[in-house]
Amino acid sequence: MRLRLKSVVAGSLLCAACAPISKLPPLAPAEIEAEQRKQQIDQVRDYFAQRGRLNDVAFRIRAANHRDCENRVQADIGLSAGTVESLPRKFRFLAHEALSVSWTQATVLSVAGNSPAAAAGIRSGDLLLTFNNEAVPRTDPAGWIGDFARNNGERPIQVLVRRNGLDEMHTVTPVMACSIPSDWSPIQR
Repeated sequence: MRLRLKSVVAGSLLCAACAPISKLPPLAPAEIEAEQRKQQIDQVRDYFAQRGRLNDVAFRIRAANHRDCENRVQADIGLSAGTVESLPRKFRFLAHEALSVSWTQATVLSVAGNSPAAAAGIRSGDLLLTFNNEAVPRTDPAGWIGDFARNNGERPIQVLVRRNGLDEMHTVTPVMACSIPSDWSPIQR
């Protein structure tokens, strides 16, 4: 048995010595850092793409079932927005580069398909400036938008957005939806 083990080990070493040797040039630290940053950006984009898909499905479910929610119903426009400051801390350092999110203006992160925001022509990446001439705040814009829609009800909202440096007015007519929050935890990393 020992002889057999010795011959297997010797054969393995001999085969390893005969294998082709690859000598790759060392990578510069700047190249490694750039690749790591690219992968982090891709991860942030993927996370927010998944979150956008979840927001889309959640909006459709909340809007379709609003009659079953009894007294937990509110107006909704079907978009998610944020500023760098309002995002989770782990995404802030890459938010502008990965998602073009602004520090000073709420940026649309996702728009649910078939939502009032989508029907009005609002798109991901738009900067939200005002709702009925009220400035959208940079701290907790998502909460502010939800409160604004809830207080406004189903009345149309004039939303001023900036897209590609041009200001555009969009009329968004909210719909009633369940006010049950969506749980993002299954996709958080």
